[in-house]
Amino acid sequence: RRAIQYLVICTQNYRSLNLKPENLQLANHHANIMKMFYARINDVHHRPLHKGQIQVARDYFIRGMRVVMSQWARNCGKTECALYLAHVAAALNPNFWIMIVCPQLKQAKKIYWHTGRLHKYPPPELVDETNTGDLMVKYKNGAIVTADGCENYEGLRGSKPDLVL
Repeated sequence: RRAIQYLVICTQNYRSLNLKPENLQLANHHANIMKMFYARINDVHHRPLHKGQIQVARDYFIRGMRVVMSQWARNCGKTECALYLAHVAAALNPNFWIMIVCPQLKQAKKIYWHTGRLHKYPPPELVDETNTGDLMVKYKNGAIVTADGCENYEGLRGSKPDLVL
């Protein structure tokens, strides 16, 4: 419910800015994507974002912070927050590459892929393909969300993702 109220406030703010037509079209596109995500989160996953998760998302998306540090206890929703940030960033930014990095690849598979969290989180109408071997979700706008392990950090050298979680 809190997330829906936040979405309504953002949409009202866009309309009150008297934006140029091209910016208004972008704002409407953004609002439509957010509505799809919030409907999916509330109806399918039944895990709406809580206050701490919303604050982290606000720091990244609205305040434009490049580094967001947050310390949470066990079972506080770190994985859900990472999924939300990764998939919303992918949906809003064409050709964006997001990496979710775990200490080990086996852990990434267990937490994100085998549970279905990574590939079942986004609205299906935005997804182009999923790849089990690469733990990858590719969006229709060219954005990619992948999960990986950092046990072989030398293998990650040269990678230049747009967002690392």
